[in-house]
Amino acid sequence: MYTIAQVLLFFGLGICFVVLIGGIVVWVGGHMAGGMHLSQNAKTNMVRAALGGILLTSAGAVWTWIVAVN
Repeated sequence: MYTIAQVLLFFGLGICFVVLIGGIVVWVGGHMAGGMHLSQNAKTNMVRAALGGILLTSAGAVWTWIVAVN
């Protein structure tokens, strides 16, 4: 159970990092191409990715704590 909790914790961090990097690339590309709509969507997706990564990481941390207490 502890290993599953650790995998969930690091999976959340990894997904957050990958989507944030992708969002930055799309944001810069949209800015350079003059696509305001593309840039706005990239910023929205970056915020969503950050929140999703925080939730996944928090779930892994809470699960790790619960397993460690038992």
